Amino acid sequence: MANPKKVSNVPGKKNWKARGPVPDRRVKFFETKSEAQDWLDGLRKARREGTYIPAKSIPLFGEMTAQFVASKQAGYTPNMIAFTVAQCGHLASLADYRLNTINVDVVERFRDQLKDGGKLSSGTVNRVLTTGAGVFNLAMRRGYAVSNPFELAERLRVGSSELIDGEDRGRDANHEVREGEYLAPPEIRRLLDSARPGFDHTLILTAALTGARIGELLALRWTDVELDSRKIYIRRSLSWTAAAENTPARAAFYPPKTKAGERPIPIPAELATALKRWKLAGPSGELNLVFPGLSGLPVHHSVVLRGALYPALRRAGLRQVGFHSLRHSYATTLITAGTPVNQVSALLGHANSAITLAVYTHHFRNSDDAVIDRVFGSSGHLLDTQTEKTPQSA
Repeated sequence: MANPKKVSNVPGKKNWKARGPVPDRRVKFFETKSEAQDWLDGLRKARREGTYIPAKSIPLFGEMTAQFVASKQAGYTPNMIAFTVAQCGHLASLADYRLNTINVDVVERFRDQLKDGGKLSSGTVNRVLTTGAGVFNLAMRRGYAVSNPFELAERLRVGSSELIDGEDRGRDANHEVREGEYLAPPEIRRLLDSARPGFDHTLILTAALTGARIGELLALRWTDVELDSRKIYIRRSLSWTAAAENTPARAAFYPPKTKAGERPIPIPAELATALKRWKLAGPSGELNLVFPGLSGLPVHHSVVLRGALYPALRRAGLRQVGFHSLRHSYATTLITAGTPVNQVSALLGHANSAITLAVYTHHFRNSDDAVIDRVFGSSGHLLDTQTEKTPQSA
């Protein structure tokens, strides 16, 4: 690795040449001697520390992206794999870059191009950057990179209704929940009064009083239910996927998408009693599911919607909502009661409280008055009493 050499003397041109170490002996040109020397000094330091990576062994970003997608096949749901493939599709314009040529400046220019195109929201662009960071993390583990420019790149500012965190990508991530997207407690009671006894009533009651997702409820087993201690444990979710095009979908169970998704949920006495009755009356099967079909096998969520929830909503004279609205109803009821955000987040299985705040920010704002009234009294009597007992100053 020789010292820099001057090869020309043209103002404003790259007049200095530097050659890197073996085995690739990479050559670069610089405008000044100091720039060339800094580059060589960096290479020498990398060799001393054992972090030098020969340029010829560094793959293209597109090749690394393909390896990243391949690494996500085992243990991932088809929906998560499809999401990863879609995110990597947004990274395609960087495919021909070698990993060592991608720095923070390249990533931030790429970020701005995605945003300026107008087709992706700020939150979506940030999630694409998170996927790019995952590609570089894999490259670092395999010895192709020593730093991660996607992690260092600045994220775009997002509005309150957009989700910053990329780990919970379910329907909670789509938008801030507003009135009309959930049922109030009196409406929940009307719905339950209109549901058919047995499977329909018990499933809807469980959804309303636990906030669990429909996939989590349809994957629930009796071994996950502790009726005496009044708890259920969310340990898996049901997903239906086809092995190939034009083939029937098959049921498969997957662990929650995040560690926080595997959680205990306390249940009220009303639900514990209903589950005890249902355990005696409901169908059984080898899978020991709490809410199976008549054969004891898993039931598709669309069947539950058309056969149980929608008819009950019509009979109750309520607007049509999905099972996820019952989850929102559960969350908003907790928030209105003044439950701390970290507790709401844990019960919902969110990866962190920022997700809960992003989705239910409107309700946390509106819950302030209720909390103040409960603590101080709606007409300020507590403060009035304290004022009366405080002697006036002379």
